[in-house]
Amino acid sequence: MSNHGNNAHLLVVVLEKGQLDKDSMREFLQTDADFTDNEDCFRSDTIELGYEDEAQRVSEEIWYKHKKITNDAKRLEKMMKSLFEVPYFIGTSDLYGDYTYEITDVGKAFVVSIAYVQ
Repeated sequence: MSNHGNNAHLLVVVLEKGQLDKDSMREFLQTDADFTDNEDCFRSDTIELGYEDEAQRVSEEIWYKHKKITNDAKRLEKMMKSLFEVPYFIGTSDLYGDYTYEITDVGKAFVVSIAYVQ
């Protein structure tokens, strides 16, 4: 049985083309305090390794995994898929229910929309 309620949420983030970097996923992760404020949920060496929080660490790990992909749209798609594989985040935690996301190309930027139940 899941532990989520029936509250629907919509998270929208604009990412400029050519500006995808090691911090691009951080804004998504910062919606969950366990990745920013709750050090008990961080991996044991996150602070020791010099990261500000788990959100910064995970965002950088996702970036380095996909940074060799030169096409921004393809890189962002891979990065988003990796984001939903992060333990305890949307997609893997029983605190969240169903979710969907969409990447919309609006010329000079991508608009990423995530709808989820929590």
